[in-house]
Amino acid sequence: MSNYDVSPWAFSSQSPYIFRIKNEGRSVWRIYLDLGEFNEAKKFCKDDKSVQNEIMVAQAEHLLNGQKKSPASYREAAMIYAKTEEVTSEIALKFLPSGSLTIQENSMRQEALIYFLKHRLPLVKSMSEKGFIIGWLLELYLTSLRDTEDLYGAGAEEVKHHRQNFLSFVNDPSTRPTILSMKETLYSLLRQHGAVSDFQEIASLIGDHEAIISNSLQNQDWPVAVKTLEKCNDPRLFYKFRFEKKLFCHINVLQVPRSFHMCHKNSAPLGSRASSLIQKSFLKSWQARRRDL
Repeated sequence: MSNYDVSPWAFSSQSPYIFRIKNEGRSVWRIYLDLGEFNEAKKFCKDDKSVQNEIMVAQAEHLLNGQKKSPASYREAAMIYAKTEEVTSEIALKFLPSGSLTIQENSMRQEALIYFLKHRLPLVKSMSEKGFIIGWLLELYLTSLRDTEDLYGAGAEEVKHHRQNFLSFVNDPSTRPTILSMKETLYSLLRQHGAVSDFQEIASLIGDHEAIISNSLQNQDWPVAVKTLEKCNDPRLFYKFRFEKKLFCHINVLQVPRSFHMCHKNSAPLGSRASSLIQKSFLKSWQARRRDL
């Protein structure tokens, strides 16, 4: 070693050599990574995105494959995976239930998958991928809700907790517009999972008044249909359901024309002429139905 600096020297029979040490700590993170000290490894990555990603993937895999598995470890692994740049579908496969695992562990995996997708969703820019993830989450929530009902019974607190989580997701301002645009998929999933009892509440959360009215008419729940029709103030819905005979006997003879008129006052996109024609057609049909009842 030199007396003036810390540079190492070496020599051969032909010439001496001096070694200049630069960026000596560039691989320290990997030493800590190999030791499983992930937080220490992150301190030495120097904002290198690729290194940060490698550390987080290793940390998540350590939590996922550890001997002591718990809901907390699964959730932490899911949260870390959500921050990585790994492909969503590839990570999701790691959380899928397996026939070789216990019911409890499969349940933890499914909850972790929901947790992962929810935390990955805000980072997604592509609308098609965002729609794919939201659709997947709807399926997972309903599957989890059905499994919980089978395990604990329909009135159990665990079932109420799962249902509340599902409704909160549907009502979230960041997801509601996308869910509304894919409402037919949502309704199809509700029918497939036997969750039709939640139909009215879910349709109300996403603001699908037409579905509420149609479902109420199908179930002969006239008061709900009338209340929704008058509340939404949509002239197109008044016009669409004008031939529902039984609906008219539950509508206040004075209230509907006034509500309908107020709808049309605020319906500039229809145009005044079109609005007037629709109103006349509706009132004529309404009067005829009242005479027939």
